[in-house]
Amino acid sequence: RYPEPGKSDDKGTETDSNHNQMLYYHKLGTPQSDDILIYKDPSNPEYMYEIVVSTDGRYVILKVLKDCDRVNKLWIFDLEKINRRIGFIDIIKEHPADVLSSADAIAEKNLVLVYMHDVKEKVSIHSLSTGKHIKDLPIPIGSIEAVAGRREDSEFFFKFTSYLNPGIIYRYNFTKEKLSEYRTTEVQGFNSDLFETKQVFIESKDKTKIPVFIVSPK
Repeated sequence: RYPEPGKSDDKGTETDSNHNQMLYYHKLGTPQSDDILIYKDPSNPEYMYEIVVSTDGRYVILKVLKDCDRVNKLWIFDLEKINRRIGFIDIIKEHPADVLSSADAIAEKNLVLVYMHDVKEKVSIHSLSTGKHIKDLPIPIGSIEAVAGRREDSEFFFKFTSYLNPGIIYRYNFTKEKLSEYRTTEVQGFNSDLFETKQVFIESKDKTKIPVFIVSPK
């Protein structure tokens, strides 16, 4: 929650913004004044937080965001090991170049990450306990719109879109280590297999490499 707002005579017309969001523990049936402060970061007043408890009740997973920026942090709090003291560890270190778009704990011990890499997205699987990289899924050039899966599942789904297809739903099975197309949007009269998308980099005047996508017949 945010700090208590100051008194104002212009209710409904004020233009103040909220800062310094905090995490509190609230027990149902008790007044808000009894809430226990769990976490705050006054040095970063624009940070916002999303927090969930894992399905086995052992971990608290905290996602830290700043406005609509897709660059964020993911922390995990082990309720068994830290002995009721507040503490967080980094599971995945910030990538030096790629931007983390989403993170989902799926199939008990896996962390599914979506990264923006050179203006195209990739799906990366890591160990939930150590953060170790396991594999990247072989998908074409495009974007990931959604990832769906749960800790108790052995598979997950994600929607993929590209210049050549308005929507493919992929399924990945952890047991079989198999990626397959589950549903594909068909465009009448268009055969995407006859075309291909390539990415090239063009150097600008100041030596900056600009990514460009080229769609052409095969």
